[in-house]
Amino acid sequence: MGKKDTNSSYNIDYKNFIIENKLKQINLIDNGPDIENLPTIEAWICVIPASISSEFLREIKILIPTDPDDLNHLKRFQISNDQSLDIEDTFYELNNGNSEENQDNQDNQENQENQENQENKKNNEKDINNTKPNDKKSKKVKIKNKKNKKVFLSVLLCSKQLFTKGRDVIDLFSNSKYPINEKTLKLIKLPKFLPANLDIDDIKRINEKYNWMISWKGNPIKQVINTENFDFYTIEMIFEQILAYCQRQLNDKNELPIVTIIYDPVNNELLAESFDTRFQNPLKHSIINCIEKVGQIKRLRKKTEIALQKYQQEIELDQIKLDQIKSNQIGPDQVDEPTKDEASITNLKNKSNDDYLCLNYHVFTSHEPCSYCSMALIHSRIGRLYYVKDMNKTGGINNKHYHIHQHQQLNWRFPVYKWIHPDKFVAEISDIDENVFA
Repeated sequence: MGKKDTNSSYNIDYKNFIIENKLKQINLIDNGPDIENLPTIEAWICVIPASISSEFLREIKILIPTDPDDLNHLKRFQISNDQSLDIEDTFYELNNGNSEENQDNQDNQENQENQENQENKKNNEKDINNTKPNDKKSKKVKIKNKKNKKVFLSVLLCSKQLFTKGRDVIDLFSNSKYPINEKTLKLIKLPKFLPANLDIDDIKRINEKYNWMISWKGNPIKQVINTENFDFYTIEMIFEQILAYCQRQLNDKNELPIVTIIYDPVNNELLAESFDTRFQNPLKHSIINCIEKVGQIKRLRKKTEIALQKYQQEIELDQIKLDQIKSNQIGPDQVDEPTKDEASITNLKNKSNDDYLCLNYHVFTSHEPCSYCSMALIHSRIGRLYYVKDMNKTGGINNKHYHIHQHQQLNWRFPVYKWIHPDKFVAEISDIDENVFA
């Protein structure tokens, strides 16, 4: 059915997820990210010295329960440059917290360091004045007059939905090894989620707008498209068959012109095709019928495989008997009966019992699947879906309320591609719908 195209040859519009102006990948976020109008959440942050970040993170994991808002797209720590927080007057030291005694000790230590720095500066100036300009053996003297600068980190604690009041957050850490207070606690706005098709420039804009670092591992949609192979010859050939079947069903009042074909890309095989027979049974949608056909084909193939293995074993057993007769020069009645390998047959029967019916198969259908059919595709573990026409009212894929193929609470996801080339299939399928549903 034609060779697979090499991915490097594709003309891809990453912003709109369009490949070769023929296929459009269906995603949760469409037509590019609207960065300026991202939904936001309010979240609590605090400021700590960088030296205690590891232990403070452990405290967070112990004290703060599961957050109702997903914050995984946001960095937990970032260097603090927030002038609105009084971080210079609040110090956290390991094992000491924020006690007055610790503050006094720290002040005394800083005064002592200042005195030492001033003395070093005077001594260094004397050394410089006493050094001859032309003395080649003289060494440059380093002046230690800079105070060690402390590094502070802003820490993302939790969303406001978890704790609505700052006092609740402070009380939560009151018995902690590192308590926090009003001086270092702040409520800020952050993006609630990230669009799926962000690039590095988009991430920089979001970082600047919200003054918080985003956890970004590359554009996932671009990564998926770049790893996919598209055999356009086979894709168009299958859609031509689907269109022919749809046109043939126009005069059949018992069936709708909605057609599905399931294709095995590994073995390059069209496994099954089916029509929509919901007029006879409301559950018999085109995709459901096609999945059932694949199940029937697999069961028949398994029975055939088991029968063939039994036949081969019987031949092997007969050969063993003949070999014993020839080697031992004894009669057939005296030959030991060899045991059948029942275990191998049982294993074959059980083999693939737990396999999914359409694991990694490609499903082609004329119309966008409804939510019922979309869930059937999830349970069948398909590898990819292609379709032509959106079903705005009943669709379960490109409907803004569903996107079942990418639903975060489901344990399987698959890429979906809609055929959009205006010169093929799109107009014909629309004309058929007008004749049927007019």
